[in-house]
Amino acid sequence: MRRKYVAPNGVINKSTLMTAIAGLSNLIVVGKTSSGYVVGGYTGSATIPTTSTSKWLSASNSFIFSLTTDIKYSTAYSSLNIWVNRVSSSLDLIDFGYHNALQFEARSGLNGQVYYTTNADFKSPPSVSEFTYYSGYNSLSNFEVWQMTYQ
Repeated sequence: MRRKYVAPNGVINKSTLMTAIAGLSNLIVVGKTSSGYVVGGYTGSATIPTTSTSKWLSASNSFIFSLTTDIKYSTAYSSLNIWVNRVSSSLDLIDFGYHNALQFEARSGLNGQVYYTTNADFKSPPSVSEFTYYSGYNSLSNFEVWQMTYQ
């Protein structure tokens, strides 16, 4: 595995992040809250766009997870779509699932602080207690993107 991007204080530069992951697949997106919750998603075979666009990317081997509660979820659909938003004015970074089952956002009004939230479009939707330490948007104290590489 190779780390492609890190924001150890949970504050990102969206342009730098998107440049670091453009054209890549097999990415693990991970966030950690100040209270120790660790959540993330795996993009699988979906390739991140290299141009400024917002689009759905389909990958049949994608999933989301909570390392804190040892839970993995796959989508109710035949593939997990990943919304990657490269438009600089938009808050969304990477959203897993048709209705943002796991959504990472950069709050521009808060100088790029990354937050995550969940929604319920999974076969067995994660409960708030399984995926978050409180309902709503959760700020991250650390945000990283890693790429799986196969020899």
